[in-house]
Amino acid sequence: MYDVPDTSFIKVGNTNVLISVYSPNKKITSKFLAEKLDTLLQAQGKYLGGKLPVDTYVAGPQPLPLQEIFNIVGVNYQPEVETKDSSFSLGRISIGFNPQTKRLKISDTIGMNKMGRTLGYLENDEIISIDRWK
Repeated sequence: MYDVPDTSFIKVGNTNVLISVYSPNKKITSKFLAEKLDTLLQAQGKYLGGKLPVDTYVAGPQPLPLQEIFNIVGVNYQPEVETKDSSFSLGRISIGFNPQTKRLKISDTIGMNKMGRTLGYLENDEIISIDRWK
């Protein structure tokens, strides 16, 4: 019922990319797909003057420019937003794990917001349940 995928590698800039294909009738192979992708990616690299995004963001030191990327498709990306509507919040606390009781615990309240203060969290409090889920 399950089969091992056919795999090939291509080099994109300084990064090895794994191409993995599962084709029950073997009409498409990873080698075929890798050749097509390699041609496309080499042309993209040439167009970009040899500076591929994979070298800058994946293998390089820079984070992805998420705001710029999302703006291209019309999404207003904000890395962090404090909402005042009915969004779910645990109070912006840090959660750890107590191995003795096997429960989540409040490990830090430094960044706690109004919800956390309303709930009255203290460090090392344990969460017994959330909405009756244990």
